[in-house]
Amino acid sequence: LNTENAGPAEPLRVSPPEAVDYQRIQVSDTDLLDEQAVSTLVKSLPAHRQIDLVQCAGLSAGSYHVPDDNPYLPVDALPTGLPTAEFDVIVRSLLLLVQALIARWRKQPETRVVVVNSMSGIRPYPYGYAHASAKAGLHNAVRSLALELAKDNIFVSEVNPGAVDTGFYDPASVQEAVTTIGREFGYDYHNATVPQMPPSAVGDAVVLCLTSPAHVLSIDAVARGQFPHHGA
Repeated sequence: LNTENAGPAEPLRVSPPEAVDYQRIQVSDTDLLDEQAVSTLVKSLPAHRQIDLVQCAGLSAGSYHVPDDNPYLPVDALPTGLPTAEFDVIVRSLLLLVQALIARWRKQPETRVVVVNSMSGIRPYPYGYAHASAKAGLHNAVRSLALELAKDNIFVSEVNPGAVDTGFYDPASVQEAVTTIGREFGYDYHNATVPQMPPSAVGDAVVLCLTSPAHVLSIDAVARGQFPHHGA
């Protein structure tokens, strides 16, 4: 949806109506790595609305080509630019959004920020040099924000999902790599699809972070049947 040429977003009816009458969705094609573009986006937000943030960013959509769309590569086959490229996308985009929004957040009674990261950010594994190192950088960035901003009633949470059924794990090369990784932890997915949770499971975790009376620091979740290796 190109918001420059579109009229007001149509309400999308959801159930149950007694809980939420409707949700209004608008889409912008803002480049989140462009500081001026992020500033322009934030300035366009309605002044009278409560603004919280759910950040879910990744290296995809052609921003960096990985052979066979497989980021799980042995170290001797890893493109040397991949770790820093992914780190830049996920850490810098969050920084630019936080810097653009923080003055407004400090004027709100309370703000919730939820960063959807990855279990790769807290657990190492073979073939994880690029992906795990970038996600670990984001994990520590989020933990730093949680400590720094809580005194301003800006409560930062992190959701770390394992494999999610988004199509990311569809390529045969990714299936093969994850099967190899799983064997290191006593799980063999050779004759079955890699266990994946539905995207709604991630959404449920995000909603909990946004609505809980507690400050949820982190939620770590893997699909049933995925190796539950937790922590470094």
